[in-house]
Amino acid sequence: GNGFNLAPLIDPITGEKVPGTKYDRWVFALGEENFTDVTDPTTFTGEGVNGLDLSFVPNWNLSLWNKYRFREGLLANLELAGGVKYFGESPTSVPIGGRTLSENKFPTPPTPSRIEFDASIGYRFEWMQTRWRIALKVNNLLNDRVDEEVVQYSDPDGLIDPVHRRTRVLYAPRTYRLTLSASF
Repeated sequence: GNGFNLAPLIDPITGEKVPGTKYDRWVFALGEENFTDVTDPTTFTGEGVNGLDLSFVPNWNLSLWNKYRFREGLLANLELAGGVKYFGESPTSVPIGGRTLSENKFPTPPTPSRIEFDASIGYRFEWMQTRWRIALKVNNLLNDRVDEEVVQYSDPDGLIDPVHRRTRVLYAPRTYRLTLSASF
């Protein structure tokens, strides 16, 4: 088979079933204007979703990490490190459009931008003619676990009550990692 299954398509205006294929549903959803030949799915031009980011990944991320190792004195071979990570806001809904699709009038809000702090402490030593390093790293030092954004939309025509949309993101709690490494 060619991968197309016959399935009824419901006309949104009349409500009647229109025989067609799953591909017809894509033509209906993305708009005929986005195909050079509506009978051939390989002719999709992408104009209906062109330029939309469907990954839900922040556009901007930044990570800075710095480590200092004491080389002499009472704290010789001790390592202290710290880092900060910035995550920009990320979209949570896509306003898929095209001229024939209704726009998403009540999108969920994007995830808020956030900053996360990490820290590490380590120590280097020699034992039995082997160089060792032991370190404890703490991720999400401030234990920032939840972000939530709520928006309220009002219907300009006053036909429906205000619509609320919420985005809630759960992050990994503070974590600890103890490592021991050896160099021969």
